[in-house]
Amino acid sequence: MAQSGFTPIQHYRSSTPGTSPSAVNLADGELALNTADEKLFFKNSSGSVVSMAVSAAGTVTSVAASGGTTGLTFSGSPITTSGTLTLGGTLAVANGGTGATTAPNARTNLGATTVGSNLFTLTNPSAITFPRFNADNTVSALDAATFRTAIGAGAGTVTSVALSGGTTGLTVSGSPITSSGTITLSGTLAVANGGTGVTTSTGTGSVVLSAGPTFTGLVTVTGGSGGGVAVTNTGTGQPALRTEATDNNGVSLSVYGGSTTDARVRQEQRLGANVYYAVETYGNAHTGAKLLGAGTNGVAVATQAASSGMWVGSTTAHPLAFSTNNTERARFDSSGNLGIGTTSPSTLLDVNSDKIRVRTAKTPSSATDTGNAGDICWDSNYIYVCVATNTWKRVAIATWP
Repeated sequence: MAQSGFTPIQHYRSSTPGTSPSAVNLADGELALNTADEKLFFKNSSGSVVSMAVSAAGTVTSVAASGGTTGLTFSGSPITTSGTLTLGGTLAVANGGTGATTAPNARTNLGATTVGSNLFTLTNPSAITFPRFNADNTVSALDAATFRTAIGAGAGTVTSVALSGGTTGLTVSGSPITSSGTITLSGTLAVANGGTGVTTSTGTGSVVLSAGPTFTGLVTVTGGSGGGVAVTNTGTGQPALRTEATDNNGVSLSVYGGSTTDARVRQEQRLGANVYYAVETYGNAHTGAKLLGAGTNGVAVATQAASSGMWVGSTTAHPLAFSTNNTERARFDSSGNLGIGTTSPSTLLDVNSDKIRVRTAKTPSSATDTGNAGDICWDSNYIYVCVATNTWKRVAIATWP
């Protein structure tokens, strides 16, 4: 805004960015402004419009570069219009360089010694060597004997070596050795030290201890993928496996199956490629217990040289059944009634059939022949019934009409 009372002097001007005055609009030497670009123009004697100055941004007319005291140099300096500055030379140690163009000279410069070119430079030795750092910052490769001499160790001499088995159960012979010799280990390694505590074993494959060790508590033996655990007896007259209870209430042997599998105990005999089992017992929560045989002679249940004979039955109010061909044929119920052909006998002997056969004929010698009440016998003429001790009666058998 012009001061009051004065007329401002204004040059030829434009406020449109990027525009320049035309030569026809200017006289030689006349000035013009672009107020948006902040540029000053004039028309020279050749009749061309030239930009004289630019506000703030300015124009660089010359650029030069120097390496100073770094040891680096520049080529292509100064640049007055456009060009490339190229860096060269060697960076001095004081400026973080090595001051050299080769590795040996660089190590010399860094080590501040004329022999620094050998620093950390070793040839690949053909034998085992030991490094020695020398006072002049070099590193030497020494063999074992020279290295021991250099450190003052020498070869050394062992005057006595002794060995003890301690509490392991092992013994040592030949100890101590004062010059040269052999220390021999013997004895039996104790269980507490990872041994067996015994000196003999039987069996093949996995070792089976034969010294009759005693185990306390639950002992778990796990078989491999090839078929479980085998107990083999190579002697005569002794069982391969024997279990004993310590009192009348103890259990000598318990066999447990899985949650969905049977618990089985089998006695086998192998004849060539065939396997027969004389006795197999198995059962689970669903099937109870079974005694099976696969040999040609079936299964025999017997007692031998027992003063009280043999007992077969149940200790609870449950029946005792007998079957053939996987079909029940007879049973004793919990009251002691025997049913043949029926699973629910109603009297001491209940036969579910339309006949009973007494295979062999018998004729009492007289009415007072030996007999017990209830005895029944027959011949081709009569049926005889003993009605009291040594008292018989008979009824004639009539011819079929």
